Amino acid sequence: MEPGALEVCDMADNDEGEWMLNSPDPDLLGTDVDRGSRNAAKKWRRRSNSPTGSSPSPLKSKAVIRRNPFADLTGLSDTAALDAVTERSPCPACSASRMYFCYTCHVAVPNAAAAIPVVRRLPIKVDIVKHRSEVDGKSTAVHAAVVCPDQVRLFTYPDIPDYRLERAVLVYPGSEAKTLQETFGGCGPSVSSFDRVVFIDCTWKQAHGIYSDDRLNSLPQVIIDGRETAFWRGQKGKSDGHLATIEAVYYFLRDYSEKVLRESYGGEYDNLLYLFKYMYDKIHALHT
Repeated sequence: MEPGALEVCDMADNDEGEWMLNSPDPDLLGTDVDRGSRNAAKKWRRRSNSPTGSSPSPLKSKAVIRRNPFADLTGLSDTAALDAVTERSPCPACSASRMYFCYTCHVAVPNAAAAIPVVRRLPIKVDIVKHRSEVDGKSTAVHAAVVCPDQVRLFTYPDIPDYRLERAVLVYPGSEAKTLQETFGGCGPSVSSFDRVVFIDCTWKQAHGIYSDDRLNSLPQVIIDGRETAFWRGQKGKSDGHLATIEAVYYFLRDYSEKVLRESYGGEYDNLLYLFKYMYDKIHALHT
């Protein structure tokens, strides 16, 4: 059973991450390629540019040789617009110096605000419950709140709503989890059983502790199936069906729109992956 909901970022030994120490973009969206980052813990493999194998090329992940995972997203804005941002600017809420957005306040900073698109409407409201030890600057969950501030809420566990009082469904691979079709039955635009979907943003080791909370474990559980991740951080022992949090949010909303509401999808939610794609392109450019 593929969870498709949680971002698993267990640290590994860092001795293979030395190539990142001189990264041309050390402030990449919240230190994602900084020394000691979880990206640096990725188990990269060496490739050789010469027949003799004497001159290894930069270390690459398997995702580098995969086809562009965003090629079919017709609604995704051009992320090259962020390349024009060369200096940090203060967060309009807390005044902290940030490059593209404030990962604490979940807002774009002035130098990047014009380049980052905004998604105004979602088919169902989104809540993300983050473990308190998850680093804000490395969590893809923040992307959803930055791009869709009106319909996405982020909470740090244990300070969460009592979802037993709300019409919510939880994306979590529990023993009673069902697919979207099994949960909703494809009942069309009149579906009204739920108006909020909840995601958990943490490692697998932390996930069960959050899920065991009575405010969450009584919710209907849904899984996302048939999707593969483009995430660049190592997920030791996990298949490509284990999605980054922002991927899980995107694919749930897309599947909910198409399979439950039976709407024709025209790229309306593609920009939820805008910052994720920008990070993907920047990181992979370092290894090609």
